[in-house]
Amino acid sequence: MNFICDNNLGKLVRLLRMAGFDTAEDLSHSYEQMIKQSLEENRVLITRDSKLINKINKEKLKISYVKIHSARADEQMKQVLKECKAEIPFDKLFTRCTLCNAGIIPIEKEKVKGKIPRHAFEVQEEFWICPECQHLYWAGTHWARITKRFREISKE
Repeated sequence: MNFICDNNLGKLVRLLRMAGFDTAEDLSHSYEQMIKQSLEENRVLITRDSKLINKINKEKLKISYVKIHSARADEQMKQVLKECKAEIPFDKLFTRCTLCNAGIIPIEKEKVKGKIPRHAFEVQEEFWICPECQHLYWAGTHWARITKRFREISKE
């Protein structure tokens, strides 16, 4: 399942990407652009903007959408999963870049030396890189906390 979120849902965008969902973020502030991308890429549109939802309904556009109610990212994610009848794909956690949404790929340890914190380099063996924006990733202690967070989100 693919999503597109409006520019007011940055924390939700990051959570969805960490969970492995292909999630575009519309920064254009343009209803037309967001609607166009949703239709062309078959993405569920996620927004808190009532005017955008009214436009979709008034124009009878064939777009699946979720109108977010909560201001809290965990609650937003629960709502998206429930309304889309989706589950967190635990086998795909941490496979997308949280910054640009591209799929991340493994990179040799020696190639990240000097580009990440020294302690992370010393204690980790596996690293990933985003081929689009070059952001580096490793399975730090935060991965276990985020995985636990996702398990709690998926319980409800």
